[in-house]
Amino acid sequence: MMSYAVPCFPASISAPRHEAEVLHDLFLALGVQPQQQLPLELDSRHCGGNASCSKQLVDKLGLAVKRVLVIQDPTMQLRTHASFTKWWSRGVEPCEVMSYSPLRPRLCVISAEFVLTGLSNADGNSRNHEIGVCLPQFTLDLTPACRLTIKPKFANNAFISLIQVGEPEPGKPVIPRATDSIAAINDAVTNKLGYYYLDPVRCPSQYTGYVKGNRLLASDVANLISKTLNVDSTVLTAVLFTQFGLTIGWKTQGTTANELSYTAIKKEGGPTMPDFQAFAGSTNNFCPLLDINPAPDFDSKPQDGIVDAESATLVGRVPREIPGRPGYFVCAIAPAGGYVKVRKNSGGFANMAVSYAYTVDAPNTYVTCGAGGFLYKLGAVNAAGDAGTDVCIACLRGSYATTGATLCEACATGQYQDQMGQKACWPCQYGYAGFEGAQRCMACFYGRAYCSEGFSPNENLFTCNSARLPSGYSPEGGYSIVRPFTDPTNVDVAMKYAPMFNSCTITSAETLIGFNVSAECRVDAYVMGDLGINGNICSANAALNSISGFYTAPNILAGLSSKGEGKSNVGMYGTLGPAGFSTTIFAASRRTQVPQDRALPTTTLLGLTFTGWGYLGGGDNGLGQNAGVRGVAADPCPAGSIKQMMNGDGVSTPGEDPSVLLGDYCVPCGPGVFCDESTSQASQNCPAGTYGAIIGAKSSLGCMECPVGTYQDMDGQFDCTLHN
Repeated sequence: MMSYAVPCFPASISAPRHEAEVLHDLFLALGVQPQQQLPLELDSRHCGGNASCSKQLVDKLGLAVKRVLVIQDPTMQLRTHASFTKWWSRGVEPCEVMSYSPLRPRLCVISAEFVLTGLSNADGNSRNHEIGVCLPQFTLDLTPACRLTIKPKFANNAFISLIQVGEPEPGKPVIPRATDSIAAINDAVTNKLGYYYLDPVRCPSQYTGYVKGNRLLASDVANLISKTLNVDSTVLTAVLFTQFGLTIGWKTQGTTANELSYTAIKKEGGPTMPDFQAFAGSTNNFCPLLDINPAPDFDSKPQDGIVDAESATLVGRVPREIPGRPGYFVCAIAPAGGYVKVRKNSGGFANMAVSYAYTVDAPNTYVTCGAGGFLYKLGAVNAAGDAGTDVCIACLRGSYATTGATLCEACATGQYQDQMGQKACWPCQYGYAGFEGAQRCMACFYGRAYCSEGFSPNENLFTCNSARLPSGYSPEGGYSIVRPFTDPTNVDVAMKYAPMFNSCTITSAETLIGFNVSAECRVDAYVMGDLGINGNICSANAALNSISGFYTAPNILAGLSSKGEGKSNVGMYGTLGPAGFSTTIFAASRRTQVPQDRALPTTTLLGLTFTGWGYLGGGDNGLGQNAGVRGVAADPCPAGSIKQMMNGDGVSTPGEDPSVLLGDYCVPCGPGVFCDESTSQASQNCPAGTYGAIIGAKSSLGCMECPVGTYQDMDGQFDCTLHN
């Protein structure tokens, strides 16, 4: 008798015939039994049903059965045997249940080692190689329990940055990435964002998971890496086994994925799908430079280890010994965090005046970067005195590094570093706080940023001595209220990644934006007094629609971690000048590539009106740079805001110098009330029967009637109560 359970296969595989019918025909073809002695059971849906339904069929046919032979896949043999024992042991004459497995299970046990030996040149040798930075060489082990473990080698101090942003123009991101020029990164750190924006993440010390079958598949390796690094298929595009190893497709920018080629130098056990072989190695431990530029390079003698072409894209390599085979080597791409020493000679091939070769006195010498420096590049090469080759770069402000770093580590929260090339960070002074990657310790007093440490006087943006918190005052949170002086650009694009633009109407004519500033100088920017677009909630849930950042200096505001639409985050940076905050908002991500339809940034100028009503922050930095930025007390406050007394001198002085604390200024009108243009000293409560959910309501239109089934019998409330 053939019993059938619906398998977990797509319909195209199992349809149109039942598995029992297929096996029935196979049995007949083998001459096992006449047709009438092979009844089919076609109703069961699982293993238990196989047993119960076949027993019912046998009883219906009146067959006397004394022995049952169960044939099943080894992985399901035990449960099937238990099910048949339960059902077929019932009755007056219980029968014997016997099991038979048509094959022995083949356990997938593998121990292998892979080394990075090749790079594609889709985007040159300076981009898209984060996976190679983390995995220049690794071991792969799969246990009988199907536990898969990948352990990196030669990446002990490896950091990567997975920040991805839109590219308004090909190859020109909104903000520099870690693979861009050090000049561009230095400008971003110094003048726009601070070091934290690179978000350096230490490479995992191991990757651990489980395979799903009894063979190791390339998809098992891909799933493990992508899960551990928290990236999706737009970044880790593919993992494929090859005859002698595997390849990994990787793409954090650009349109074409780079391919990293790994050679297997050890393999024990199996199987894999498809299978691969271990490279036996070579007795030659000299590794010539690798040229990954596909353009013709007119190399006069490719076999001599000298690349004499100006068009070459040079990659340094080092010999790695084959495990278990002393004296046998493979040429591996030099890991990031250091470089291979080369020598620049003149007088190469007739048409090319430059040639490169390894230093003859010490071939294949690999030099790691010292403490306080980094080199974020695989296969780096350095020729003494040649500015065109790679060098270790001094850590930027807000970071530090120990020996052999691929990127510098951001200073921890509560610490700072205001100098370059350092191997440690320093603790903040009492009363001041440092966010991650801080270049100075900051404190905010009622919306204005102060710093405890400053740079030398010739570095304008970072001179903080005149902006220190006045003696006797403690950091305290506060507000600023600004208005767009210019309409935001690319609003249609911003609506795709920024909830603020998707939910709120932002124009230079009507919009007020509140800056909620904490004592630690965290800033949450949100639209005030807006009921929302097309049913979306704006000011009623300002936290979900806000864009957050930090004062990274008294004149700089930046952040990259605000929740965006879909898989995107929202990034923002702004520089304070005499005209106000020149603000750029853009899509960012760590997990997935930013789609092209979200590539454009949105820019606007935020500031006070001519009469002024609040604190914008910043102020004179000692050189008169921002002397035109005025934070003044004003009367009346704009609709949606109200006067609030500061803990300062208690005297309201319009036009007061920003280095002097103000007596009172305008803050957002809270929930449950509204503030129209006729009031600046007192708010008006929403009447009973209504509620005021939005922040910064400008009129009674911000008070909404309680929904059906709810009530509110008090004035000035921000929600309604359900009827009993």
